[in-house]
Amino acid sequence: MKMHFLALLAGAWSSVIDIGDCMRTDGTAGEGAVTLTGTVRDRGSGDAESTQTDIDLAKPGFELVPLRPGFTLPKTTLPILVRGLGGRFDGNGSIELNGTCVTQETEIFELYRLGADIGDLIPIDIQDNAQQCAVIIFTAQRIIGNRRSRPVTLAVPSLEGTGSLKFGLIALTDFTSATYTVRQPFQATVPADVASQMMFMVICNEHDIAKSGRVRDDGVISFEITEVMVPQCVLYVYKTDGAPVTDMIQFYVRSECPYHLRASGDKIAPAENVTLTISGGRNGLATIQAIDERLSYLLPNNFGQSYQTTDWDIAFFDKLELKYDQVRVMNFLDTTVIDNTLMSVCMHAGRLWWQRKEECLLFTSSSSEISNMCQAKFRSVCNNTGPAPTANTICDQRDAGRCEQHFESQQVLPSLGARPGNSLNDIGLDSKPAAPKLESVVRELFPEVWLFNDYSLNENGQAAVALTAPDTITRCENGQAAVALTAPDTITRWSFLPYFWTPGKLATCQGKSLTMTSYKKVHMIVDLPKHVYINESLTAKVTVFGDSIDQELRMSICFDGLGRSVCGDMGADGELGQPTYTRIILSPERASDSKTYSLKFLKKGPSVLTFALRTESALPGVYHCRVGELLDRVQLTINVAERSDIDEHYQRLILNPSKPLTRYTRLQSDGTAFNEDIAEEDLEPLPDIIEYYESRSRNTVNVLQTHVASNLLGMETLHSISVEVSRFLANNIPDSLLESSSRRKRAVEQRRNAFLTDILKDLSAALYKFKALQLSSTGDQNAPLLEVVENNIGVLLSEVLSFSDCHQNSVDCGFAQKSQPLSTDARSLVLSTLTTSLLCEADFDETMVCGALKFIMNQLEKSSLPVPDFDDQIDLSRDDDKMWFWKAMILRLSQDCGSYLCVRNDRTWLRLYKEFYQIDDNMRFDQRTIAAVAYMGTNSTRELMRTRMLAMKREDGTPYWTTGASITDDPTTTASSWTDRLWRRFNDLLGRKMRKSGDILVNALGMLALTDADTDNRLDMDDLADWLYEQQHEGGTYENALDTYFASRALYEYRAKKEGDKLRENLSIDIQCRGCRNTFVNVTESSSLVFIPTTVRNFTIVSTGLGKIKVGVRVLATRRQRTRRHSKDDVYYPVHMSAMQERVVDGIVRQQICLEVSSAMLDTIEITHGLFTGYTTTQQLFNIIPNSPSKAGMKLVRPIEISGYAVHFVLTGLTPNEEQCYEVGIKEPSSSHEPDQLAPIAVTARHPVYDVIGQHFLSHPDRTKRSSVGGQGEQAVDSVCFDGGNCACAETSCKVMCKQCTKIDPNNLIAELCRDNAFGAIVEFMSEKSATVDGAEYAVLNASIKHWTTDFTEPIPIMVEFWLRKCNVRCLADPIMTRVGYYYFIGGTMDGWISDQSAKYHYVMRSEDRLEVLFDRECESKNILSMVTGLVDYERRCTQCKKSNDSVTDCLRRHR
Repeated sequence: MKMHFLALLAGAWSSVIDIGDCMRTDGTAGEGAVTLTGTVRDRGSGDAESTQTDIDLAKPGFELVPLRPGFTLPKTTLPILVRGLGGRFDGNGSIELNGTCVTQETEIFELYRLGADIGDLIPIDIQDNAQQCAVIIFTAQRIIGNRRSRPVTLAVPSLEGTGSLKFGLIALTDFTSATYTVRQPFQATVPADVASQMMFMVICNEHDIAKSGRVRDDGVISFEITEVMVPQCVLYVYKTDGAPVTDMIQFYVRSECPYHLRASGDKIAPAENVTLTISGGRNGLATIQAIDERLSYLLPNNFGQSYQTTDWDIAFFDKLELKYDQVRVMNFLDTTVIDNTLMSVCMHAGRLWWQRKEECLLFTSSSSEISNMCQAKFRSVCNNTGPAPTANTICDQRDAGRCEQHFESQQVLPSLGARPGNSLNDIGLDSKPAAPKLESVVRELFPEVWLFNDYSLNENGQAAVALTAPDTITRCENGQAAVALTAPDTITRWSFLPYFWTPGKLATCQGKSLTMTSYKKVHMIVDLPKHVYINESLTAKVTVFGDSIDQELRMSICFDGLGRSVCGDMGADGELGQPTYTRIILSPERASDSKTYSLKFLKKGPSVLTFALRTESALPGVYHCRVGELLDRVQLTINVAERSDIDEHYQRLILNPSKPLTRYTRLQSDGTAFNEDIAEEDLEPLPDIIEYYESRSRNTVNVLQTHVASNLLGMETLHSISVEVSRFLANNIPDSLLESSSRRKRAVEQRRNAFLTDILKDLSAALYKFKALQLSSTGDQNAPLLEVVENNIGVLLSEVLSFSDCHQNSVDCGFAQKSQPLSTDARSLVLSTLTTSLLCEADFDETMVCGALKFIMNQLEKSSLPVPDFDDQIDLSRDDDKMWFWKAMILRLSQDCGSYLCVRNDRTWLRLYKEFYQIDDNMRFDQRTIAAVAYMGTNSTRELMRTRMLAMKREDGTPYWTTGASITDDPTTTASSWTDRLWRRFNDLLGRKMRKSGDILVNALGMLALTDADTDNRLDMDDLADWLYEQQHEGGTYENALDTYFASRALYEYRAKKEGDKLRENLSIDIQCRGCRNTFVNVTESSSLVFIPTTVRNFTIVSTGLGKIKVGVRVLATRRQRTRRHSKDDVYYPVHMSAMQERVVDGIVRQQICLEVSSAMLDTIEITHGLFTGYTTTQQLFNIIPNSPSKAGMKLVRPIEISGYAVHFVLTGLTPNEEQCYEVGIKEPSSSHEPDQLAPIAVTARHPVYDVIGQHFLSHPDRTKRSSVGGQGEQAVDSVCFDGGNCACAETSCKVMCKQCTKIDPNNLIAELCRDNAFGAIVEFMSEKSATVDGAEYAVLNASIKHWTTDFTEPIPIMVEFWLRKCNVRCLADPIMTRVGYYYFIGGTMDGWISDQSAKYHYVMRSEDRLEVLFDRECESKNILSMVTGLVDYERRCTQCKKSNDSVTDCLRRHR
């Protein structure tokens, strides 16, 4: 080991390193690699980052490429290209080449010995002395001083035995290079005496015939190199008259791009404007990508690699790629004869080599497939004759690290012993840029990809691109394109790479890249996880970097506008910290410094966190973070998720007094408990967590009572019950649709769609909501929403294509559930039909749709149609039901895709129409099949099935149809299907999903059928539409892809034909429960949130008014962790999980998860393996543990995906009742963290139909028991937590504004109340008590709200506990400030309200809050009471002033 210590200046260093000490004593490098480790340690922060580079000193760095596949007699010129493999040896170094002849008799002798440079083209003349050679084996080594690299081998066989191959016909006019450029002339000759009989053909890239014709009589073959020839071609010269004769020679083509990209400058500051000038072909296109240059350092082999091709793979002549050109080439090359000749000469050479050498030659893989085939034959004979070689003979020496590895079989445990190196965090700059002017810009945009877009060029081939804020793109006019883009805030170097296309060209060309450096003289980098869980305590490490600091610079890192949802350490004991608390010092000797801040995230959802860097200044009486020059400001958005061990349950209700009552009989008492010892045959189905039924009084037609019950079977702790209320608007876009669609445990990041049906669910909901939004839009009213939803649809459509084998101009193609289908049999008929219908509804590109339509029509044309597989989307038990349901879908598909020309196949559709007239009227179909034909059949069958639908309607309200069991021909047959067994085995967990899905599907199809008929059918479709709305999940989806598609379509088509709901009168609700206060809410279009005490199991919502009210009931609860985790009695989930975790090396924790599925139907599942906050992993740290060598076991469908909070992958091949395991190594964060403060993670198994089918929770192995609220344990940040787990921040709680009535006037008061989420309240203190939390003492003031002033829409709380820290001397020195029975004015912010599990509200007062006693002498003189209660038109004035450009205070003063 040799170490060098040095200093980095301006962040960059380069030098030549002498690694001679790493050699062996004999001066050789051996087979191992030399590892160079670079560690950079920052003097200021002490942080260290390392990177490793392995240098293989014996690596050849080149390969031998024969331009002919072999040789023939009497004379052949064999050009061999010494091609560099990229990296540091590309085009550098010399080699020594030896050629050994293995004769057709019994001799082996050296034929050639010569030297050359890498990159040379060596013409090897096969002369008379090689006439007896069966195989010539070339061996070459790179010369490294007095050493040699590992050898590279090439086997060149004699193909004389083929009879038709004559390798002496083609002569190149220039043997100095094998590479040509586009538009360069190519010339070769053949002997003039045979030229008149010869033809030529140029085949490029193994399937494109680029040129063909007859050889000139003078023997010259001449043509111009074109772009279609890039990168590799073979020139064939052949004669087919008489005895066939063929010669061939290979050459390479590169394209030099004449176009370029220029920038207005190469140094920018964050948010600075930049102009790009694109110069390309006339009326062409340009694609520009700009990426953070550090990304290239994360990729393997980041040194430029040349384009690697396969040479001499003559097997392509027997493939279908050439299509109609197959006949043209099959006559001059007989691959069978070539194979037989290869086998003969190469096996003879292998046998002879062992006889003479008594050892087997160690070959290396070649780019020539014929050489590889010959080596394989040679080796097979030699290995069978003698001992096996001692080296890996199938390892590709060009990439030895990837030898025989696959992501499914990779072993992880050996790699856990050593931590992989990290890339350096920063990149040195070639020169120091001039410092731009510092501006107080909030840096919040930190993308890895700045730009990835295409632009149309004008007639001059130019376009101007302006990079600036905001993120908008203007349209192209007269071929001139302009784009406005926010310049990223990352301090880094950007790499711009342009690609150009010109009309008439078949390929694009890559222009020269350019770089642009984003620079800021002093800037911050914040190290903080982007995904956290509620109530976790974390640390944010803020590092400040400076450039060219010529004197000591003192600065402060401050929180800027920290909201109540995030609690940050701002000082000790509730006080604001002094300058030393936030100080950072830079100097000429210290270019960086860092500080760590403790944080606690208190509310679910995105939390904005802003850090400001200021010069340290001091003004008397002013907090130092509010003064000083602003140097930098960084804003981060952190996704805060609910803890993984908390389940969220949601039920949507539509309250409408005019509809028939919903009667639900299965309501449980408060004492219901989960019994784990109950026998399987005695199991009763578990009730839903949220159940309800309705009633009304006979005397009041506009009052509806909805009785709601929360069942806690299997739950340990109930955290909260909330009710969200708003007016029902049929064509509304739900808020959840504007965010990424999510399911449980994925509420804060974009969902990863593991199955095609996941995407189809989201796409169906988004597409028909988009159509509904278009239907209700007038002008630009909903333009922003339309843009958001349309972008979401575009993303989903792109994801759909990843599950298909469709590409442009596909003859036929389809879709599959798990991944891209690799064959026609792997395509799903049903999912291809459903997906194609959605693509047509979205007006998708015809070139992509027609391939799927062709596949479906091909299936219809078969004489014997296969029974379609519905991929568990529907539990039809009879083949007739499945067949007719699918045929009905196809018939509807023909209408949805009617505008596409490729659909017009009259013969196929006529045949399908005729089949519908053959339906047996007496057949006892499943209700879903009847409903499908009633909506999607032919005219006569639709009418017939509608009649049957009406006859089967239930008479006791919605839903109108149910599908508890299939209807069979034999009335005595019971529906004892696999679903029945699942229902009994797993407490109805899976069965209820299928039954609910069936009910949704049949009612959606029934609504479509009867709505489409436009007849008075004695059914109130409005009630059925409301019922469908109630079944929706929060994101607008349903149970699976099939019912989501038809239900979303039904709601859209029904609302499209029906006028919007009229708002008839004022609506209100009154929430009543035993043992709690009633809550009254006036219902508006804005939603209101009401909390119910968790001690309450049943409550009643009394709605008043003739109109519809949308209600969402949400329950958060912790699932009971059963003690017998491995017992078969645990029948809640059909996938049993067990876990083991251990720390294997410092910084890495190994987690092993074992799965056992209870049914063969669950052979493919998605796993979401959560990561502790701040922890990461890699592909290399994941491994599937094989069960035994004889069993295939489970495997990955595709490589794992790693997000900020979990590892996502899909497992298939699961064997029922057999434990199968995988393991993953997780790496702890580089910054300090507190394992005992980390939330547990969940490992969740999900099925595409049944959703969550298994779950296991893991706590950090180093986690200790947390101290309880009010204990003596010291917390990182000051907070107060209440029953139920909700917490409030108590930082800066010692400077509450008290006894300041003299500074209050109406304008200032209104300005305070006009702040976002501000409130003002007149309260009466009812009682006082003291409390101690983490050593801090509080006065807890129980108050009754007397008057409330705010523009917030939440219901007004009746009683509130105000927590006033006793360090507020000004507030507590006078006893009148907390006297019971007195009236007070309290001002604060709404996001400080905290509800506990008893639905009691709490508010911890902080420095920005106000407390004034209204009967104080000063307050009475100001008449504060009248001032607050007399605010007239306050909300309107606030709204107007918030929209103005002036400050709110100036605006209010001007309009008072």
